[in-house]
Amino acid sequence: MATDISWNRRRRVLVLGSGVIGLTTAIRLAESGHKVLIWSKERSPNLTSDGSGGYWMPFHIEPEEWVNEWSIEALRVFRNQLKCYGKECGVNIYPGRVLHEQLPKHIPYWTRYVNMRTVTSPDQVPKYFQGAWKFESPIVNMDVYMPWLEKQARSLGVEILSPLTVGPRLIDAALAAYRHFAADVLINCTGLGSRELCNDKSVIPGRGATIRVQSNMKRQREFVTTSSGPFSSNELPTYILPRGDNLFTLGGTYFENDWNTQVGPEEAMDIQRRCSLLVPEIKDAPVVCTWAGLRPVRPQVRLEYEILDEDNVPLIIHNYGHGGAGVTVSWGCAKHVVTLLEDLNAVNERRMLSSRL
Repeated sequence: MATDISWNRRRRVLVLGSGVIGLTTAIRLAESGHKVLIWSKERSPNLTSDGSGGYWMPFHIEPEEWVNEWSIEALRVFRNQLKCYGKECGVNIYPGRVLHEQLPKHIPYWTRYVNMRTVTSPDQVPKYFQGAWKFESPIVNMDVYMPWLEKQARSLGVEILSPLTVGPRLIDAALAAYRHFAADVLINCTGLGSRELCNDKSVIPGRGATIRVQSNMKRQREFVTTSSGPFSSNELPTYILPRGDNLFTLGGTYFENDWNTQVGPEEAMDIQRRCSLLVPEIKDAPVVCTWAGLRPVRPQVRLEYEILDEDNVPLIIHNYGHGGAGVTVSWGCAKHVVTLLEDLNAVNERRMLSSRL
Protein backbone atom coordinates (compact mmCIF):
# COMPACT_ATOMS: atom_id res chain seq x y z
CA MET A 1 0.00 0.00 0.00
CA ALA A 2 2.81 2.43 0.87
CA THR A 3 4.45 1.76 -2.49
CA ASP A 4 1.26 2.65 -4.37
CA ILE A 5 0.90 5.91 -2.48
CA SER A 6 4.53 6.84 -3.13
CA TRP A 7 4.12 6.17 -6.86
CA ASN A 8 1.06 8.41 -7.00
CA ARG A 9 3.03 11.37 -5.68
CA ARG A 10 4.99 11.53 -8.95
CA ARG A 11 2.91 12.80 -11.82
CA ARG A 12 3.12 13.02 -15.57
CA VAL A 13 2.61 16.74 -16.00
CA LEU A 14 1.90 18.66 -19.20
CA VAL A 15 2.69 22.36 -18.99
CA LEU A 16 0.87 24.49 -21.56
CA GLY A 17 2.99 27.50 -22.52
CA SER A 18 6.75 28.04 -22.81
CA GLY A 19 7.06 31.66 -21.73
CA VAL A 20 8.85 32.65 -18.54
CA ILE A 21 5.88 31.41 -16.45
CA GLY A 22 5.71 28.05 -18.24
CA LEU A 23 9.45 27.41 -18.13
CA THR A 24 9.94 28.29 -14.48
CA THR A 25 6.92 26.19 -13.53
CA ALA A 26 8.23 23.23 -15.51
CA ILE A 27 11.65 23.53 -13.87
CA ARG A 28 10.25 23.55 -10.34
CA LEU A 29 7.98 20.58 -11.10
CA ALA A 30 10.87 18.59 -12.59
CA GLU A 31 13.04 19.40 -9.56
CA SER A 32 10.24 17.98 -7.41
CA GLY A 33 10.45 14.67 -9.22
CA HIS A 34 7.60 14.93 -11.70
CA LYS A 35 7.89 13.89 -15.33
CA VAL A 36 7.29 17.11 -17.26
CA LEU A 37 6.56 17.97 -20.86
CA ILE A 38 6.00 21.50 -22.20
CA TRP A 39 3.68 22.14 -25.10
CA SER A 40 3.36 25.57 -26.70
CA LYS A 41 1.98 26.95 -29.95
CA GLU A 42 4.90 29.41 -30.08
CA ARG A 43 8.47 29.20 -28.85
CA SER A 44 11.16 31.67 -27.89
CA PRO A 45 12.14 34.13 -29.38
CA ASN A 46 8.55 34.72 -30.54
CA LEU A 47 6.90 35.08 -27.15
CA THR A 48 5.74 38.02 -25.09
CA SER A 49 8.36 37.07 -22.50
CA ASP A 50 11.16 37.61 -25.02
CA GLY A 51 10.37 41.31 -25.39
CA SER A 52 9.93 41.98 -21.70
CA GLY A 53 12.14 44.61 -20.10
CA GLY A 54 12.87 41.99 -17.44
CA TYR A 55 12.62 44.53 -14.63
CA TRP A 56 11.84 43.15 -11.18
CA MET A 57 9.04 45.22 -9.65
CA PRO A 58 5.33 44.38 -9.24
CA PHE A 59 3.38 46.15 -11.99
CA HIS A 60 -0.35 45.83 -12.77
CA ILE A 61 -0.83 42.61 -10.83
CA GLU A 62 -3.10 41.51 -7.97
CA PRO A 63 -3.78 40.26 -5.29
CA GLU A 64 -1.21 42.27 -3.36
CA GLU A 65 -0.74 39.85 -0.47
CA TRP A 66 0.15 36.96 -2.79
CA VAL A 67 2.15 39.18 -5.14
CA ASN A 68 4.42 40.20 -2.27
CA GLU A 69 5.17 36.57 -1.44
CA TRP A 70 5.71 35.54 -5.07
CA SER A 71 7.89 38.57 -5.81
CA ILE A 72 10.14 38.04 -2.81
CA GLU A 73 10.68 34.40 -3.76
CA ALA A 74 11.62 35.42 -7.31
CA LEU A 75 13.97 38.09 -5.96
CA ARG A 76 15.73 35.42 -3.91
CA VAL A 77 16.08 33.18 -6.96
CA PHE A 78 17.41 35.94 -9.23
CA ARG A 79 20.05 36.91 -6.67
CA ASN A 80 21.09 33.28 -6.36
CA GLN A 81 21.21 32.80 -10.14
CA LEU A 82 23.48 35.82 -10.50
CA LYS A 83 25.73 34.50 -7.74
CA CYS A 84 25.92 30.98 -9.20
CA TYR A 85 25.88 31.59 -12.97
CA GLY A 86 26.92 35.21 -13.50
CA LYS A 87 26.36 36.68 -16.94
CA GLU A 88 25.68 33.21 -18.37
CA CYS A 89 22.04 33.40 -17.22
CA GLY A 90 21.37 37.01 -18.23
CA VAL A 91 20.53 38.27 -14.72
CA ASN A 92 22.08 41.52 -13.48
CA ILE A 93 21.34 43.77 -10.54
CA TYR A 94 21.30 47.51 -11.14
CA PRO A 95 20.74 50.53 -8.94
CA GLY A 96 17.96 52.85 -9.96
CA ARG A 97 15.13 55.21 -9.13
CA VAL A 98 11.36 55.21 -9.36
CA LEU A 99 10.32 58.88 -9.70
CA HIS A 100 7.13 60.23 -8.14
CA GLU A 101 5.39 63.50 -8.87
CA GLN A 102 3.88 63.14 -5.39
CA LEU A 103 5.47 60.66 -3.01
CA PRO A 104 2.97 57.87 -2.21
CA LYS A 105 1.74 57.53 1.36
CA HIS A 106 1.54 53.76 1.00
CA ILE A 107 4.95 52.08 0.86
CA PRO A 108 4.66 48.58 -0.67
CA TYR A 109 5.73 45.65 1.48
CA TRP A 110 8.27 44.40 -1.07
CA THR A 111 10.40 47.55 -0.80
CA ARG A 112 11.91 46.39 2.51
CA TYR A 113 13.59 43.52 0.66
CA VAL A 114 15.51 45.82 -1.69
CA ASN A 115 16.68 48.35 0.92
CA MET A 116 14.60 51.08 -0.62
CA ARG A 117 15.17 54.64 0.55
CA THR A 118 13.38 57.83 -0.41
CA VAL A 119 15.50 60.60 -1.94
CA THR A 120 14.50 64.19 -2.69
CA SER A 121 17.75 65.99 -3.54
CA PRO A 122 17.86 67.80 -6.93
CA ASP A 123 20.78 65.71 -8.15
CA GLN A 124 18.62 62.57 -7.70
CA VAL A 125 15.19 63.95 -8.58
CA PRO A 126 14.58 65.81 -11.86
CA LYS A 127 12.31 68.80 -12.22
CA TYR A 128 8.55 68.09 -11.89
CA PHE A 129 9.10 65.32 -9.32
CA GLN A 130 8.81 65.51 -5.55
CA GLY A 131 10.98 62.52 -4.79
CA ALA A 132 12.11 59.03 -5.78
CA TRP A 133 12.41 55.54 -4.39
CA LYS A 134 16.00 54.43 -4.77
CA PHE A 135 16.98 50.77 -4.62
CA GLU A 136 18.71 47.94 -6.47
CA SER A 137 16.65 45.60 -8.63
CA PRO A 138 17.32 42.57 -10.82
CA ILE A 139 16.95 43.33 -14.52
CA VAL A 140 16.90 40.21 -16.66
CA ASN A 141 18.20 40.27 -20.22
CA MET A 142 15.49 38.11 -21.75
CA ASP A 143 17.51 37.55 -24.95
CA VAL A 144 19.88 35.50 -22.81
CA TYR A 145 17.56 34.33 -20.06
CA MET A 146 14.91 32.57 -22.14
CA PRO A 147 17.36 30.23 -23.96
CA TRP A 148 19.11 29.67 -20.63
CA LEU A 149 15.82 28.66 -18.98
CA GLU A 150 15.12 26.21 -21.80
CA LYS A 151 18.58 24.72 -21.29
CA GLN A 152 17.96 24.38 -17.55
CA ALA A 153 14.62 22.71 -18.18
CA ARG A 154 16.08 20.21 -20.64
CA SER A 155 18.91 19.37 -18.22
CA LEU A 156 16.22 18.25 -15.75
CA GLY A 157 14.62 15.95 -18.32
CA VAL A 158 11.84 18.30 -19.38
CA GLU A 159 10.71 17.64 -22.94
CA ILE A 160 9.55 20.51 -25.12
CA LEU A 161 7.02 19.35 -27.68
CA SER A 162 6.78 20.92 -31.10
CA PRO A 163 3.38 22.39 -31.97
CA LEU A 164 0.80 19.82 -33.00
CA THR A 165 -1.15 20.36 -36.18
CA VAL A 166 -4.67 19.66 -34.99
CA GLY A 167 -6.66 22.66 -36.17
CA PRO A 168 -6.84 26.31 -35.25
CA ARG A 169 -8.38 26.06 -31.77
CA LEU A 170 -6.03 26.17 -28.78
CA ILE A 171 -8.25 23.90 -26.70
CA ASP A 172 -8.16 21.16 -29.36
CA ALA A 173 -4.39 21.34 -29.62
CA ALA A 174 -3.98 21.31 -25.83
CA LEU A 175 -6.21 18.26 -25.40
CA ALA A 176 -4.42 16.46 -28.22
CA ALA A 177 -1.09 17.08 -26.49
CA TYR A 178 -2.62 15.93 -23.19
CA ARG A 179 -3.73 12.62 -24.71
CA HIS A 180 -0.47 12.21 -26.61
CA PHE A 181 1.55 12.49 -23.40
CA ALA A 182 -0.91 10.48 -21.27
CA ALA A 183 -0.61 13.20 -18.64
CA ASP A 184 -2.12 13.12 -15.17
CA VAL A 185 -2.20 16.88 -14.74
CA LEU A 186 -2.35 19.93 -17.00
CA ILE A 187 -0.67 23.16 -15.91
CA ASN A 188 -2.14 26.12 -17.76
CA CYS A 189 0.51 28.80 -18.34
CA THR A 190 -0.94 30.14 -21.58
CA GLY A 191 -1.29 33.77 -20.49
CA LEU A 192 -3.55 35.62 -22.88
CA GLY A 193 -4.32 32.29 -24.55
CA SER A 194 -6.52 31.47 -21.56
CA ARG A 195 -9.20 33.72 -23.07
CA GLU A 196 -9.80 30.86 -25.49
CA LEU A 197 -8.55 27.88 -23.51
CA CYS A 198 -10.69 28.65 -20.45
CA ASN A 199 -13.21 30.99 -22.06
CA ASP A 200 -11.94 33.54 -19.55
CA LYS A 201 -12.80 36.95 -20.95
CA SER A 202 -11.53 38.65 -17.80
CA VAL A 203 -7.97 38.24 -19.07
CA ILE A 204 -7.27 41.01 -21.58
CA PRO A 205 -4.24 42.38 -23.42
CA GLY A 206 -2.30 45.21 -21.82
CA ARG A 207 -0.27 46.36 -24.79
CA GLY A 208 3.29 47.41 -24.05
CA ALA A 209 5.45 49.13 -26.67
CA THR A 210 9.21 49.57 -26.29
CA ILE A 211 12.22 50.51 -28.35
CA ARG A 212 15.79 49.37 -27.91
CA VAL A 213 18.62 51.84 -28.37
CA GLN A 214 22.39 51.65 -28.40
CA SER A 215 24.44 54.06 -26.33
CA ASN A 216 27.91 54.09 -24.82
CA MET A 217 26.85 56.19 -21.84
CA LYS A 218 29.19 54.99 -19.13
CA ARG A 219 27.33 56.67 -16.32
CA GLN A 220 23.87 55.41 -17.28
CA ARG A 221 24.18 52.02 -15.64
CA GLU A 222 20.98 52.42 -13.69
CA PHE A 223 17.27 52.13 -14.31
CA VAL A 224 14.93 55.12 -14.19
CA THR A 225 11.15 54.72 -14.25
CA THR A 226 8.04 56.77 -13.64
CA SER A 227 4.32 56.70 -14.36
CA SER A 228 3.64 60.22 -13.12
CA GLY A 229 4.65 63.77 -13.93
CA PRO A 230 3.72 66.02 -16.85
CA PHE A 231 4.78 63.58 -19.59
CA SER A 232 3.96 60.17 -18.06
CA SER A 233 0.84 58.42 -16.82
CA ASN A 234 -0.55 54.99 -16.05
CA GLU A 235 -1.07 54.47 -19.79
CA LEU A 236 2.27 56.05 -20.72
CA PRO A 237 4.85 54.81 -18.22
CA THR A 238 8.34 56.09 -18.98
CA TYR A 239 11.36 53.95 -18.24
CA ILE A 240 14.98 53.34 -19.16
CA LEU A 241 16.30 49.84 -18.44
CA PRO A 242 19.87 48.62 -19.07
CA ARG A 243 19.91 45.55 -21.32
CA GLY A 244 23.37 44.17 -21.82
CA ASP A 245 26.42 46.01 -23.10
CA ASN A 246 25.54 49.49 -24.36
CA LEU A 247 21.91 48.54 -24.96
CA PHE A 248 18.86 50.03 -23.25
CA THR A 249 15.17 49.24 -23.34
CA LEU A 250 13.07 52.41 -23.48
CA GLY A 251 9.36 52.42 -22.77
CA GLY A 252 6.63 52.48 -22.89
CA THR A 253 2.87 52.09 -23.04
CA TYR A 254 0.12 50.30 -21.17
CA PHE A 255 -3.11 50.20 -23.19
CA GLU A 256 -5.75 47.69 -22.16
CA ASN A 257 -7.77 45.86 -24.83
CA ASP A 258 -5.32 46.99 -27.51
CA TRP A 259 -4.29 44.07 -29.73
CA ASN A 260 -1.83 46.00 -31.92
CA THR A 261 1.62 44.39 -31.98
CA GLN A 262 3.23 46.97 -34.26
CA VAL A 263 5.10 50.10 -33.17
CA GLY A 264 4.65 53.06 -35.48
CA PRO A 265 7.38 55.67 -36.03
CA GLU A 266 5.49 58.39 -34.14
CA GLU A 267 5.03 56.11 -31.14
CA ALA A 268 8.72 55.19 -31.16
CA MET A 269 9.70 58.86 -31.34
CA ASP A 270 7.41 59.71 -28.44
CA ILE A 271 8.91 56.98 -26.27
CA GLN A 272 12.43 58.24 -26.92
CA ARG A 273 11.34 61.85 -26.35
CA ARG A 274 9.82 61.04 -22.97
CA CYS A 275 12.88 59.05 -21.90
CA SER A 276 15.20 61.88 -22.93
CA LEU A 277 13.36 64.18 -20.51
CA LEU A 278 14.64 61.91 -17.75
CA VAL A 279 18.07 61.20 -19.25
CA PRO A 280 18.96 63.80 -21.93
CA GLU A 281 21.87 61.74 -23.32
CA ILE A 282 19.41 59.13 -24.61
CA LYS A 283 17.80 61.61 -27.03
CA ASP A 284 19.96 60.86 -30.06
CA ALA A 285 20.79 57.24 -29.33
CA PRO A 286 20.26 55.11 -32.48
CA VAL A 287 17.24 52.80 -32.37
CA VAL A 288 18.17 49.13 -32.81
CA CYS A 289 14.65 47.70 -32.88
CA THR A 290 11.06 48.26 -31.77
CA TRP A 291 8.69 45.82 -30.08
CA ALA A 292 5.13 45.58 -28.84
CA GLY A 293 3.76 42.77 -26.70
CA LEU A 294 0.45 41.91 -25.08
CA ARG A 295 0.62 41.52 -21.31
CA PRO A 296 -1.96 39.04 -19.93
CA VAL A 297 -3.87 41.42 -17.64
CA ARG A 298 -6.52 40.08 -15.26
CA PRO A 299 -8.28 41.50 -12.16
CA GLN A 300 -6.03 39.08 -10.28
CA VAL A 301 -3.72 36.20 -11.08
CA ARG A 302 -5.48 32.89 -11.46
CA LEU A 303 -3.36 30.39 -9.56
CA GLU A 304 -5.58 27.55 -8.44
CA TYR A 305 -6.56 24.03 -9.32
CA GLU A 306 -9.76 23.13 -11.10
CA ILE A 307 -11.48 19.80 -10.52
CA LEU A 308 -13.14 18.64 -13.68
CA ASP A 309 -14.62 15.24 -12.90
CA GLU A 310 -16.99 13.76 -10.36
CA ASP A 311 -14.27 11.72 -8.64
CA ASN A 312 -12.41 14.88 -7.57
CA VAL A 313 -9.35 13.93 -9.56
CA PRO A 314 -7.34 17.09 -10.32
CA LEU A 315 -6.94 17.73 -14.01
CA ILE A 316 -5.71 21.27 -14.35
CA ILE A 317 -3.81 23.90 -12.36
CA HIS A 318 -4.08 27.45 -13.69
CA ASN A 319 -1.16 29.87 -13.55
CA TYR A 320 -1.96 32.91 -15.70
CA GLY A 321 -2.99 36.56 -15.63
CA HIS A 322 0.30 38.05 -14.39
CA GLY A 323 -0.14 41.41 -16.12
CA GLY A 324 3.11 43.34 -16.37
CA ALA A 325 4.88 41.32 -13.68
CA GLY A 326 5.44 37.87 -15.16
CA VAL A 327 9.20 37.99 -14.62
CA THR A 328 8.76 39.55 -11.18
CA VAL A 329 6.58 36.75 -9.79
CA SER A 330 7.68 33.86 -12.01
CA TRP A 331 9.60 31.77 -9.48
CA GLY A 332 7.16 32.50 -6.67
CA CYS A 333 4.23 31.33 -8.77
CA ALA A 334 6.16 28.26 -9.88
CA LYS A 335 6.76 27.33 -6.25
CA HIS A 336 3.06 27.87 -5.53
CA VAL A 337 2.10 25.46 -8.33
CA VAL A 338 4.32 22.76 -6.83
CA THR A 339 2.68 23.32 -3.43
CA LEU A 340 -0.80 23.03 -4.95
CA LEU A 341 0.12 19.75 -6.62
CA GLU A 342 1.58 18.39 -3.38
CA ASP A 343 -1.60 19.37 -1.53
CA LEU A 344 -3.72 17.58 -4.13
CA ASN A 345 -1.52 14.49 -3.86
CA ALA A 346 -2.01 14.49 -0.09
CA VAL A 347 -5.80 14.68 -0.53
CA ASN A 348 -5.73 11.76 -2.96
CA GLU A 349 -3.56 9.70 -0.62
CA ARG A 350 -5.99 10.23 2.26
CA ARG A 351 -8.83 9.20 -0.03
CA MET A 352 -6.95 6.01 -1.02
CA LEU A 353 -6.27 5.13 2.61
CA SER A 354 -9.87 5.70 3.72
CA SER A 355 -11.18 3.59 0.83
CA ARG A 356 -9.05 0.64 2.00
CA LEU A 357 -10.13 0.75 5.63
